[in-house]
Amino acid sequence: MSDQFEQVNCAICHRNDTEVLIRGKGAAQIVKCRHDGLVYVNPRPKASEIREAHKQFVRHDNLQLFDRYRRNMLRREAEVVKSIKAGGSLLDIGCATGTFFENFDSGQWRRYGVDTSYVGVEIARRKYRAEVFCGTLAEAGFPKASFDVVSMLDALYYSPDPASELLEIRRILKDDGLLVLEIPGVHVQPLPESRAGLLGA
Repeated sequence: MSDQFEQVNCAICHRNDTEVLIRGKGAAQIVKCRHDGLVYVNPRPKASEIREAHKQFVRHDNLQLFDRYRRNMLRREAEVVKSIKAGGSLLDIGCATGTFFENFDSGQWRRYGVDTSYVGVEIARRKYRAEVFCGTLAEAGFPKASFDVVSMLDALYYSPDPASELLEIRRILKDDGLLVLEIPGVHVQPLPESRAGLLGA
């Protein structure tokens, strides 16, 4: 196995007892924990590799992925948020170019973001006048109970340590705060060994 990858245990039960759902090329595979059903990548790229990849995730040649492609979905999610909270401080973790912010009027909302992509951060700051930290949530060091809403849309599963990420979110959310998560679902059957090779195992 490449030294860019590492074996990890399930983030819920901390065991390493899984079945392979999808085999990719080389070391890449998606597994399912036999004890709690969590689906995750194992082995996975090391945290340093994930960080470097995310720095380049938003580029000038793929901005449509974070703008036109996501706009309608983000608008629907924002409407749900605003049906619960009328205003306040909003933190979007993994905000990319900040498209989510366009749904939150600056007169009612104070807009904050966190992202590791330099390109995305600069666009979000300039276009939406949001206060965006370039780095990870842990590195941002927000004060306790800072936010009325924390959103993490299509991003939690990129975290090397999602449990710690959620604990930090709880710390920076107000007691009556709202956490908004978007996580894609997985519905696949385990592959027979004879078919696994077709995916480049």
